Amino acid sequence: MKRVLLFARDPGGANVIQALATGLLKSYEGLLYAKDVALERFQKAGLQVKNIEQEVEAISIEQMEIFLKSKQIDLVVTGTSADDRTEKYLWKASEHLNIPSIAILDQWINYGIRFSKYGVNQMEDYEKNRRQEYLPTCICVMDAYAKEKMEEEGVPSDKIKVTGHPYLTEFVQAVGKVNEADRQEFREKFGKNTEKILLFASEPICKTYGPSSSYWGYDEETIFECFKEQLEQVAAQFPFAVSVVVRPHPKEDLDKWQKRLKDSSYVSYFLDRQTDYKVAMCSVDGVVGMSSMFLLESTLCGKPVISIQKGLKPERENPFILEKIGVLKSARTSEQIRTEIRELLRNEKKAAAWNIPMNATENIQKVMEALL
Repeated sequence: MKRVLLFARDPGGANVIQALATGLLKSYEGLLYAKDVALERFQKAGLQVKNIEQEVEAISIEQMEIFLKSKQIDLVVTGTSADDRTEKYLWKASEHLNIPSIAILDQWINYGIRFSKYGVNQMEDYEKNRRQEYLPTCICVMDAYAKEKMEEEGVPSDKIKVTGHPYLTEFVQAVGKVNEADRQEFREKFGKNTEKILLFASEPICKTYGPSSSYWGYDEETIFECFKEQLEQVAAQFPFAVSVVVRPHPKEDLDKWQKRLKDSSYVSYFLDRQTDYKVAMCSVDGVVGMSSMFLLESTLCGKPVISIQKGLKPERENPFILEKIGVLKSARTSEQIRTEIRELLRNEKKAAAWNIPMNATENIQKVMEALL
């Protein structure tokens, strides 16, 4: 039986690798490794996972070669990371050892830099030197749009395979199992004295791209303050109170949010990262954020979504994929934000219609079989 190494480090990479680990490897001997956020997530999910940092003396290409040889790996399958080189070194080590490797994209953003010598917080340096020094044998992407963007970055077309998104395929199946009792418990906890509950899905923009919104023109803090200001103006016009549950990203620190969550006469604020994310999004009346996977999941979950892009620099392309493919426009002005909030509170804002292919795991398995 062929031996396949699965590895992830970032939350998005953990999502796609977990989907494979739980559903794909019946035909292979799978070795699951991780570090940082992904390691915690796999452990919480009850998967048999090992910390790769305990298997090597250092995170380097040379050490990854020793590691792959010692485990007698036939194929390497990884996610991608924003600011970590472990996956990159695994791909390069695999290349040196003539072992095929696959990277699975998890988001419609940062297509080229994921395979360069730069981290996402070095985007301006990358844009001056758009080279991908770390390329696996094959890159599995979500759709034709992602493939086109990869090609625009200079990634060879023959390396890119459109397979669908294995995590979103699994998510659609899992979200239907959220029970009513859990939803009621959530609403009782966060909306006992309010009629509407909104969820703000944060992103680690400051941590990833640097503070002061220098790259995009905004960050999670400026967007939240903008949302908060517009919501409180709109909520004052309604005869009921509103709750906002702030959901920090797994890579964010919780402390920075505490000082921002001060209740007003019309809006109560809560901080929550403990509730299962599927329960949270299924229980609220609407989801607000920027461009994160949480907004995509919420759309598939049938929830109204508001993507706020106020402050986006003219030279930056909107990172929200649902606008790019014509499914859901972002709100860019205060007036647009107020209008969308008002529609949401009036039950006039409906979920956008977005369908995804449901055979991503099978498609990735075909790619694996072709390489083995």
